[in-house]
Amino acid sequence: MKIFPLTKVITNKGMRSFKAENNARAFVFINRLHFSNSKGAAMLFVLGILFLAVFVAGILLQNSTNYHALSKQFDVHSQTRYLARSALDAIIEDWRNNDLMGTNTSVSFDKVYLDSSSIPPTDPNTTWKPFSFSLPAKNGGRIEAKIDYNSSSDPDPNLKNTYTITVTAYKPVGNTESKYTLKANSSKYINMINGNEIPTSIDPNRWFTIQSSPSRAYFVRGNSQSANGKTVYPHPELPGATVVFNPDPNTIELKSDEDCIGYGAKAIFFNKTVDLDSGFTQNALGLVAETVVFNQDLYLRDDILYEVLTGTWIHVSTGILALFVPDGYGIPGQNLDVASGRPSWASSYPSLWPTGTTYADKVDPNGTYGLVQFRGNVYIDSSLSNNHSNRSFYFKKNVINGQQQPLNISSLLNQNSQPNRDPSIPNFNWIFPNYPTHQQVFEHYINQGLLIPVNPASPDAGIILPRSTVEFNIKDN
Repeated sequence: MKIFPLTKVITNKGMRSFKAENNARAFVFINRLHFSNSKGAAMLFVLGILFLAVFVAGILLQNSTNYHALSKQFDVHSQTRYLARSALDAIIEDWRNNDLMGTNTSVSFDKVYLDSSSIPPTDPNTTWKPFSFSLPAKNGGRIEAKIDYNSSSDPDPNLKNTYTITVTAYKPVGNTESKYTLKANSSKYINMINGNEIPTSIDPNRWFTIQSSPSRAYFVRGNSQSANGKTVYPHPELPGATVVFNPDPNTIELKSDEDCIGYGAKAIFFNKTVDLDSGFTQNALGLVAETVVFNQDLYLRDDILYEVLTGTWIHVSTGILALFVPDGYGIPGQNLDVASGRPSWASSYPSLWPTGTTYADKVDPNGTYGLVQFRGNVYIDSSLSNNHSNRSFYFKKNVINGQQQPLNISSLLNQNSQPNRDPSIPNFNWIFPNYPTHQQVFEHYINQGLLIPVNPASPDAGIILPRSTVEFNIKDN
């Protein structure tokens, strides 16, 4: 009996098969190990991406929350500012149209509340009143305001004769309030009661000199206090200011010989009669203003006599109104609201008023104009002037050789002597040489477009309240 060992005999062929099987198993093991490592790396990568996404999302959420809070805070801040500005605009408009202070130098307003439940009416003719003096059920905010008058004794020269309106708005925000304050400082507003509210002084760069022909005086702008023996008493120009004459007694008079007075402001109002009819004296009133309003009668004069022995005319008395437009102010020509039609005498000047020419054709669109209203009667040499009475005119800023020329109302200017000749008046040759009549001077100003009638239906011809001309500078407190 033949016995074999337990060890299996492996032939060469078997060995080769064994090695191949082991190699295959090793390959499968290595592949499985590689696949397992790849899954772990992918998992780590995904976890990293998720962590980064959560981190970025957290930052974005935090920023979004901060921006939302800031936006909400800014929105409340803006609403509070808008509330303050709306209230300030309303108070300024009310101040311009009503005397809110009387004789008081300071006035405070009661707390005014905004009712958030109030809905604007759909009817545009219905007034919306969302404000009340009592706390509403749905409080949208409140307003506190005051007006202070800064008198002529104020230590700040920029505040003298001005008004300051202060408005503070409060808007509820949870358990607190948002607060915003605005201030508006007015231009100068001067009530001339005693006549000395504006002291006489000389501004050598901006005021007047007096030129004269025999026995008369009239204004031109210059840099001297006197010339040819005529003295001027100017007051400092007050750019942007409103000056209102309410003197006692009821009439402003210029009675002293050679009494020549000048005032300069943005707007000048005379609420009393102005009497420049000086008798046998030489007076002149020079006004530099964008708006001049005579609410009462105006008396002017320019009397002349012809001296047969000398063959010349002399002025025995003058009471002249000279109008100028202040630098930096004035109405642009394209904004004028001119009367329709043409003057009744237009046919007498065919070269100046061709067929179809109207007042509007006399306007210089590039020119600058002032406005003068004669709301009462105008008397020249004691006679009623229908040319001026109860009428409004635009007067042009007329500059010749760098010098603004006055528009002289009632002045019969000497045409005999060239140094004293007003360049705005041409030479007239009448029976008595070289003196135009008041009518001819008026026609000349109209013909040359230096004086243009205002449309009677225009606001420029209507009642102008002095306070409506006041300007306000608004600033954050």
